[in-house]
Amino acid sequence: AVAGQDYQGLTDAEFVSPAGQLTASAVVQVRGDRVVELDEHFTLTLSDPSFGMLVNDPRVSLDKAQATLVIENDDAAILSLDNITIEEGPEGTGEDGLTPATLTLSLKDAGGSEVSADVAVSVQLDTIDGTALGDVDYVPRLMNTATMNAGSSSLAITVDVVADALSEADEQFRVLLSNLNVEGRDVTLDDSGGEVTIEDDDPFPVISIDDGTGQEPDEGTVEFVFTVRLSEPSGQPVRVQFRTVDDTAEDEQGGGDYQAKTGEVAFAPGGTMQSVRIEVNADSVSEGDERFFVELFSAQSGTIEMDGQRAVGTILGQDAGQA
Repeated sequence: AVAGQDYQGLTDAEFVSPAGQLTASAVVQVRGDRVVELDEHFTLTLSDPSFGMLVNDPRVSLDKAQATLVIENDDAAILSLDNITIEEGPEGTGEDGLTPATLTLSLKDAGGSEVSADVAVSVQLDTIDGTALGDVDYVPRLMNTATMNAGSSSLAITVDVVADALSEADEQFRVLLSNLNVEGRDVTLDDSGGEVTIEDDDPFPVISIDDGTGQEPDEGTVEFVFTVRLSEPSGQPVRVQFRTVDDTAEDEQGGGDYQAKTGEVAFAPGGTMQSVRIEVNADSVSEGDERFFVELFSAQSGTIEMDGQRAVGTILGQDAGQA
């Protein structure tokens, strides 16, 4: 223990035992702190005993001239990492196309207040995949050692996130703590570590559908194919609903020119093209061209193009085919 720092030292203080008493006392002020440390001690030394007004009177002697006083440490800490959320950032931002994610390594007491230690605190860091994958979504840190200086209560820990241009769901990975070294101080490790959530900031791909044209069959049915497109690949599944809508051509509830249909178009991650197939019926009536619509609605993880949400299916009539 250090005088002036851990306790208020006494110099030339007197212990006075009144007549008829066998004991005397003095108060040494101990200074509290928020430092996790070992128990400390200091020494109280007695000298120059006196009897009445006589110094070093032979009738008074010092049986034990020194006493050791121990200051018991009552501070404890938990070493932990916080959880953070970071925007992925546009592709190619930051140094080498990376976005730094900064977590805070903290020493806190049971009530959540920051404390420090009187020695350096070191701990091993290891990243572990969740939905985010090492070397794909972030740069792994394996068996790295982080050291917090003596007297500090926090330390910044950085893991680089890899930016991309794919629309995808938010992703997570964790940074785990292990192998704590605090030289015997009362520090507990929160080995759950910290979670990093990579918040995707890329726009959804745009969904559109192409028109379709075909000859009305003489008999039976013919299949019209409508191509549904994504403006760019996505990192997650994209879904959109479709339905047919009458115009001059009517479904079975009307003239029976085509077969009504509703359904879902699903794009796997990375895919950009799918098809909707509608059956067109033959009839015996000589007629001109007719049309119906295939309409997109209720998209998930995609945005329907305003001018491309409805495709026109044009049935070339028998008159048109004979021209």
